[in-house]
Parts: sequence; structure tokens; C-alpha cells
Amino acid sequence: MKPVWFLVISLFFQDTLATALTVTDVKVSVTADSAAAARDQALTKAHALAFQKLVKENFPDNSPPSPPEDLLIDMVTNFSIDREKTTPQSYAASLTFHFDDSHVQDWLRQDFASSESSTAPFKKEENRIKITADYSTFADWKHIKKTLERLPGVEKVNIISLSPQSADLEIAYRGEMPDLQHHLNQEDLTLVPQGQAWQISLNKPPSRSQVIY
Repeated sequence: MKPVWFLVISLFFQDTLATALTVTDVKVSVTADSAAAARDQALTKAHALAFQKLVKENFPDNSPPSPPEDLLIDMVTNFSIDREKTTPQSYAASLTFHFDDSHVQDWLRQDFASSESSTAPFKKEENRIKITADYSTFADWKHIKKTLERLPGVEKVNIISLSPQSADLEIAYRGEMPDLQHHLNQEDLTLVPQGQAWQISLNKPPSRSQVIY
């Protein structure tokens, strides 16, 4: 049955998924120690719920599992919070997600073509570094994440929480921090100490002095 179902998926996506990648009314509710923690957890959870809803609406009889968190983040091109409600220890919201069609297709084809996992396990490395990423746009976040993933010595980027303005990460890194900072600076990113962790952000453009003619 799997080859037949895989063929159905391929044909279906060619005609439908390429233009039907918006998922609306994704509801999520989380209770935590604080409103901020609940919000971070809820937004991370909402990504998986949005993917499940996307697949369920198109394949209600045979839904594949959700992809790993880091791969799922790459599938989302943007998301917006339509409604939200916050209490001192809870957060609830309704969101809209937009998915990249090619990434979704790749995951579903791979899932039905092979039972092997598409993601290598998290390797135990000597250094696990906690980093908070600050950004103003979703494009800036993707630049930060992609840069970290391809840097020499970075074995894994694990997303702990995600919001429209910041993300908490843990990376497995084999190397010296000055080297990591140097490589990031070459990509227009700054990595600085922040308490027991680190903070990464885009370099601010140099201010230009006013020229009077």
C-alpha cells in the first residue's frame, strides 16, 4: 500500500499543496510559571499543531508524523497571531501559518518512501552553548539559524523556544568561543555574553556622519 499512497501524495501535491499552504485558526493554550514562559511554549507548540492541521485537512485517512522541530521551523515561511489572551500564568492564541510547499513535499515524500529517520541524532559534544537570538523580522531569524547550522564546529542547533522577536537555542559546538564569534561576525552577526548564556543579533549598520555641502 505504501507505493500506491506515495504516488497519490505526489500527484495530489502537484495540483493542490503548491497553492494551499496557509493554515488558519490554529488554536493553542499553555499554562506555565509565567505568562512569558507560557507564550514561548505556546508558539513553539503551535508550529506542530499547524503542520498536523495542514496534513489532516489534505490527508485525513493517513496522516504522517510531524517532522523534527528544527525541520518544522524551516517549513514555516511566516506566521501571525490573530487573537491572544494572557493571564499571569497562561497564554492562549489563534494563529495563521504559511508553509513552504517544497519543504512540506520533501518531508512527506521522504516519510512515505522510507521508514528511516531523516534527521541525524543529537550527538553528545563537549560544549553545549545556550544562546538567545534577537531579531526584528522572520527573515532575520532564518538568517541567524541558517548561519549557525553551517558554521565550522557547530554539530547541532536545538530550538528551545521561539517567538516573533526572539528564540532560545542550544547548540552543540566543538571549538573555541573566539572562533565562533569570529565566524559569526563575518556573517554580520554579533555574539556576546549574557549572564550564564550568550546573545546573538544582527550587526547594526555603522552610523553615517551628516555631510553638509
